Amino acid sequence: MSLANTIVESTSTISGYGGVFTGSNIVIIILGTLFIVACLIYKLAKLRHDKYMAQIRSPHFCKPCSKWMVPKLGQIPHTNVQRQYFECPKCGKMSW
Repeated sequence: MSLANTIVESTSTISGYGGVFTGSNIVIIILGTLFIVACLIYKLAKLRHDKYMAQIRSPHFCKPCSKWMVPKLGQIPHTNVQRQYFECPKCGKMSW
């Protein structure tokens, strides 16, 4: 006896003669599960894409290096300005 037959026979007393898991119900359950999984994958992909777009739009994200700039406090090089600025740890690009 297969597992599907065991499930149908064990649940047949609950719902009457056909059991809870008849052929059409199993198809609906599988399609519903696939829909829920597809929605979760879409939400995760959208969240990751939104996070990436926020990084790209940020003035403190070095696009060529794909790294966040490090905040530093002090005199900005080649100027007389004393304040906080951001410097890329890889290429040295600055933003303030």
